[in-house]
Amino acid sequence: VDQGQCNKVVIGLNKFTGDLVAIKSIPTDKYKKLTAENSISEADAMSLCKDSHYIVKLVDSFELNDLTYIITKYAEGKDLLEYCLI
Repeated sequence: VDQGQCNKVVIGLNKFTGDLVAIKSIPTDKYKKLTAENSISEADAMSLCKDSHYIVKLVDSFELNDLTYIITKYAEGKDLLEYCLI
């Protein structure tokens, strides 16, 4: 478990590929508020950039109870901001 910029991030394992993934959980009401303010969701933005080599790949996103989960490929060993600046 790690603390991201705004929310808790858990490292998981993709059962199908064996790859490590980062699982971010965000309270759904907070996520919807941020989405409305920015006019696009984080998951939608990642989907639009899915073919870019400079964007962490979105694996999946879903809502369960009062949380929204965003699952991305895991950027091992560094803060994501460091990957963006390389």
